[in-house]
Amino acid sequence: MKAIPTLSLNRAIINTQTRISRLQKSQSEQIKQYYYWTIDTPHYKLVLFLWVLNKTQTQMQDPFAKMDYNKKSLLALFVQLAKSDNDVDDNEIQFIEDIREKLGVSPEDLTNIWENENDYPLDSPESERHRMTILYQLLYLTKIDGVVTREEEVFVHKVALKLGINGQLTSELIEVVKQHIGTEIKPNDLLDVIKKYMN
Repeated sequence: MKAIPTLSLNRAIINTQTRISRLQKSQSEQIKQYYYWTIDTPHYKLVLFLWVLNKTQTQMQDPFAKMDYNKKSLLALFVQLAKSDNDVDDNEIQFIEDIREKLGVSPEDLTNIWENENDYPLDSPESERHRMTILYQLLYLTKIDGVVTREEEVFVHKVALKLGINGQLTSELIEVVKQHIGTEIKPNDLLDVIKKYMN
């Protein structure tokens, strides 16, 4: 097993402790489980990503907070995915509307995005965590209408490639999503896949 640099590990622990102190008690207990797990393994970079997964799945809090990105371009990405199979579901529309509200984009702007989604190219964020956040949101949207189509898979792969995410990792995450149609995806379901690709 690859050794963890002491300085990096200490920084990760301090950062995680700081984040834990800012969470509500019930939420803190949940993230502490991941915090203690990461101390004993080289995968401590997953701590914050796991928190994003849980927070997004269960409470629809804003997973894009503090991200450096173009909000309209991000919405356009979701619209492109929803349209990729030529069958836009009501649940997909509502999901994108929820994201619009979280991002603070006006309804008028979203209407324009629905009509001209290709006019808003998305630049890949520099942060690995932010890129994974975008991928997770795309994966969540693929299952929200009860089916993951081939067209949606192709689109997610194309976006993941642009985000610099391993293609095999993307394929395995898509399979996890397909196995959880109609059910909640728990963080550990994705963790088992993701940790295989961590350096």
